[in-house]
Amino acid sequence: MLPGFDLLSVPLPGGGWFLLEADSTELNPDHSSCTVSGNGLPAGWKGRQYEGPNPVSPIQIMTGRHPRVRLLETTTYHWELETGEMFPPGLDVATRLEEKRRQRWSVSRKNGILRGGTFCVINHLGGSSLGFTIPEATKSWFEIPLEFVSGKFDFDTEYRRLTEDIAAFCKQLLLDWDTPTSLQFTADPVERSRMMLEQFLFLRAFLGTGGLARIVDAVRSNPHTVLMRDSAWRPVCAVRSPDFLSDPLRMTRSWTKNAAGRNVPSEAVDIRKNDSVDTPPNRFLRFALEQFRGICANVVADRKRINLEDSPTAIEARSFIAELDGILASGFFRDVGILRRLPLANQTLQKREGYREILQAWFMTGAAASLDWEGNEGCYGGETRDVATLYEYWLFIQLHGLLSNLPEIIPVKGGKTTGEDFIEEADGGIRINLIKGRKSCCKFLYTPLSGVPLRIDLYYERQFHKATDGAKSGSYSRNFKPDFTMTLFPATYRDEAAAYQDGRVSHVHFDAKYRAEKIMEIIGDESGDPDPTAANYKREDLLKMHTYNDAVRHTAGSYVLYPGVGIDDVQLSKYHEIAPGVGAFVMKPGRPECLGVLEKFLEDSLRHQADQFSQFRYISHAGHMTYDQKPKTVKDATDKLYSIARPEAPCVLLWLRSGDAGVFKENGFAYCHAVPKTRDAKLDLEVSTEIGSEFIPFGGGRRSPKMSLGWRAIIKKARYLSSEVLRGYIEERGLSDQLQPGSSDYYLLYEFENVSEFVKTDVTHLHQKYRKGSDYMAVTFPFKELLTDTVH
Repeated sequence: MLPGFDLLSVPLPGGGWFLLEADSTELNPDHSSCTVSGNGLPAGWKGRQYEGPNPVSPIQIMTGRHPRVRLLETTTYHWELETGEMFPPGLDVATRLEEKRRQRWSVSRKNGILRGGTFCVINHLGGSSLGFTIPEATKSWFEIPLEFVSGKFDFDTEYRRLTEDIAAFCKQLLLDWDTPTSLQFTADPVERSRMMLEQFLFLRAFLGTGGLARIVDAVRSNPHTVLMRDSAWRPVCAVRSPDFLSDPLRMTRSWTKNAAGRNVPSEAVDIRKNDSVDTPPNRFLRFALEQFRGICANVVADRKRINLEDSPTAIEARSFIAELDGILASGFFRDVGILRRLPLANQTLQKREGYREILQAWFMTGAAASLDWEGNEGCYGGETRDVATLYEYWLFIQLHGLLSNLPEIIPVKGGKTTGEDFIEEADGGIRINLIKGRKSCCKFLYTPLSGVPLRIDLYYERQFHKATDGAKSGSYSRNFKPDFTMTLFPATYRDEAAAYQDGRVSHVHFDAKYRAEKIMEIIGDESGDPDPTAANYKREDLLKMHTYNDAVRHTAGSYVLYPGVGIDDVQLSKYHEIAPGVGAFVMKPGRPECLGVLEKFLEDSLRHQADQFSQFRYISHAGHMTYDQKPKTVKDATDKLYSIARPEAPCVLLWLRSGDAGVFKENGFAYCHAVPKTRDAKLDLEVSTEIGSEFIPFGGGRRSPKMSLGWRAIIKKARYLSSEVLRGYIEERGLSDQLQPGSSDYYLLYEFENVSEFVKTDVTHLHQKYRKGSDYMAVTFPFKELLTDTVH
């Protein structure tokens, strides 16, 4: 690779220059400013060396069999034709860039004559070209081969690993799958073209960068051979093998008498031994390489059929054909016969260096044609790939793999096919349901050593619909669709819907953010301020995680997965435990340390969710009770409504002397006798009133109805104390002149808050029903019994 440039000048046929400049504010570049030439640059090409701050230059020249111009996605490029008076009439530009969605492509003309243009590729990587054509010409007048790479991935390592991981996943599916009951073929030329190109894209990762030559050299240095024995009748004097001496009667013939009169044989069986490479593993190698050549030849023919015979893919395929022809014509493969049976169980094929790599490549190309994966159309089926969608697919496969390999977890298979299963068998083949905009799911069972066994449902693009009914799963505000959702509930429930009725469901959401590069772009610094150099929309990624946590019911956490530059992860917990929380994790292909961090987080999350005594479980249960119970109301004689948010809550009914009620209400406390005056009465006091119980004061005499006083409050503390301590409590508040305890030795003291109006109602029957001492002692009963037929 040559030094990078920010301006490139390429000579045009017949004179003039093609100029390509990166992120320029000047739309009139000059080829004379390009001073670098030679040193591996194609003949006549020149460049202006890049000296900017970024580590990756915006224009690079890749040398090799076919030089190509490597550009960066999300970078704007301007091109111009500096042709002088030698401008071909009717010149036009043709490129697949203008066909791609979200690509910023424009062309400028002057007096109807092509002069230049601008383009910026968004989220698509791979090969393309700029081709300039003239009317009625059979080939391009001039063409620049392009290759788009990412600044977030190293194209030759990390991006290649991304595609190889997906191919390896497909290969493993075939290895784990039982023998198919049928094979699928198609006569549709468009479908055949798509399948061939997909096979070639899988194969390119194996054939490229000299990989095939290294693998074949490994095979030749340690080939699989078999000892062959050739036997023939030869004159005894020409026999080299002494084997006939072990059985002279059977292995000799034509006996005659010699001059001494002794019988001697004239001929004997000569057995010669040699190593042969004509073995099943080597026959498979020849078979696989011939199939690889056939795929490349089909791609060349298909590109020619649609007038793309000079495209980067076609050029690359022809170079692979030449390499394969040279290998198959070598002396090693001339001695190898035709394969009659696939020896896939052969240990040499599976384990020996060189052999196993070719077997894997053969499986990879077979996976491309055998797997029914509609989702690879948008990101994997052409010469350029939607890398953002491909990154999403890769992340889901990684999450699936991490869960599959965690201890105490097993995949849940079987059951009725819903069309949403991530992997399913259909029509004698395997279908992968992973496509942008469509929900899919894979299921697991987690059985920890301690805690409750959990069902884990891992979703791709599950939508949570707006549901005003708190008893239903979903969002309370708007529809939301996280990229990935891990739904957990106890395995004792038959499905998620049944678990949701008891509030036993938890969701953990992940969003793939290919556009983010630094954690500061997402999280901000410790002060909460975002990186001032980061785009605002990246900061919004964190806000969206908070939105998931708030809006989607029973959410335990929401996290960003992004291809960052390090392995830093940030987990922000709302309280004291891992959930509820938000955060971000770096996930980059070829970085096992990133997978290790995410794996540890998944393990911790699962153990936390299996714990039935966590703070999150308490909060989640309380929240579900709030969702599940629709508030009721009561109304008074004037039809004024009063809310009853917790009908099941305990309620304390307490008599207050009319002269003291106002003082108690103003100061937030009240007291009553704790011990009945009648010593032989049975004592049964409920002093475990929880925080949040309703406090309803009432008044009235012995012979008059007991009526509530028209206000209520929430109890925040209940104490059992002596009269002496109560007097000190009253004195501290400066209320000794207004309040004085009576003759009882012990009292119940209630402190309350949130005083509000409440309907005046007759509570005589409730007081009589729950009274356990004197008329002036506190009475505890369920609040719902205060509700009458006026409840709405």
